[in-house]
Amino acid sequence: MIREIRAIGDSLRIIIPENVPGVDQPNIGVVVSEDQTVFIDCGNSPNYLRSVLAELDSTLPGPISYIIYTHHHWDHVFGASALSAPVVAHERCYQNLTPLASAKIDRSFWEKEIRRHPLFEQSHRAKMSVMDNWEDFRIVLPTITFQKRMELRLRSCTLELIHVEAPHSDDSTLVRLIEQGVLFLGDAIYHPPVYAQEHRPLSFRKMLATLPYKEVNLFVPGHGEPMNRDDFRERMKIKFRL
Repeated sequence: MIREIRAIGDSLRIIIPENVPGVDQPNIGVVVSEDQTVFIDCGNSPNYLRSVLAELDSTLPGPISYIIYTHHHWDHVFGASALSAPVVAHERCYQNLTPLASAKIDRSFWEKEIRRHPLFEQSHRAKMSVMDNWEDFRIVLPTITFQKRMELRLRSCTLELIHVEAPHSDDSTLVRLIEQGVLFLGDAIYHPPVYAQEHRPLSFRKMLATLPYKEVNLFVPGHGEPMNRDDFRERMKIKFRL
């Protein structure tokens, strides 16, 4: 469920979901530039993304030009099969999603995965809870990839994609709207999933030091409320005892 569609100027909408216990649903960015539209993440299911499109229908100038994945985790990418647009992501995102893209995914697939890897049960049951029809579902792989940085130049704004070595996921991408002074963080500021913690020894301090603070006025996390620069710095100090 959508809690709020927050407008930031004329060119950005932030889709903030309801907080539903046990179900991961990220914020979605919608960048509108004259006759172009870019989605930053796609939500956890095609049905949810269709509800977003229905709410935005009268305000979108045309077909979706690009989808950007901030990383490969399911709640950020499963909605993409409701769209038909090229996907942009870090090259590791492509690598991480490729094994799933070749599998026949349905409820029985996740039940088998739970038996094989019980530590993943909560995540897999959340997937099953939000999907009412697996028949037409597919993993949409990135078609445009980058290594360190990339720019998407739209008619009235520029998006800078920045790869960061975040503990949460090795393919984490930040998306900066240069003219608007907005930075989408994906899940880069969150701890890794329980099943991955032993594999993510990277330092939050090191990652946070790379953020373009001076150029950003609004920080948009993958989950939760957007924050201005001062609030974001304060939250990071408390969260990571910096």
